[in-house]
Amino acid sequence: MQKPQNSRARCLPIQRAPWHHAAVSSALYEKDFPIWAEHQAELLRRMARGERPSEPPDWPNLVVEVQGLARAELHACQIVLRRAMLNLLRLHEEHPGGAHSHASGADARAAAALRIETLQLLADAALRLAPSMRHRIDLPRLYVQALRLAYIALPDPDTRFVAPCPWTLAALLDEHADLDRLLDALA
Repeated sequence: MQKPQNSRARCLPIQRAPWHHAAVSSALYEKDFPIWAEHQAELLRRMARGERPSEPPDWPNLVVEVQGLARAELHACQIVLRRAMLNLLRLHEEHPGGAHSHASGADARAAAALRIETLQLLADAALRLAPSMRHRIDLPRLYVQALRLAYIALPDPDTRFVAPCPWTLAALLDEHADLDRLLDALA
């Protein structure tokens, strides 16, 4: 067997058509997202260091995923706010009197647990809410959704709540939120 005269020719990488990398990357995106994401992160890190990777990042799918992250953050914040509003509605109806209620035993413990959970949800929403999300939160819509859930969850079908939404986003996200003041808005 004869060796090639130019041994360097054997070491050159195989040149692929430009569409080859995109097709492989898109297939990996569909088949194994975690591996695709790790691979894309590595390509971006290499580019940030000034290297030129042998394949380009999967730009179309990266753009889709970055946009999806923004939507997911907004959605997560809205879910937490809706849950907090539902808890406020439940507290108003199931445990009237707020912190000054004369309930005892299991009712008092249930009310305290619901108050604590509501404060935690409001604090979580405040932490999650980025400044750019403020104008994208549709508080009246979330309130209507919370009302629908409250009418299902509460035992009295004759329950009536204030409409429209009695709270502002600022009132709900105030780090010193006073639950009794928020509950009074429902009266």
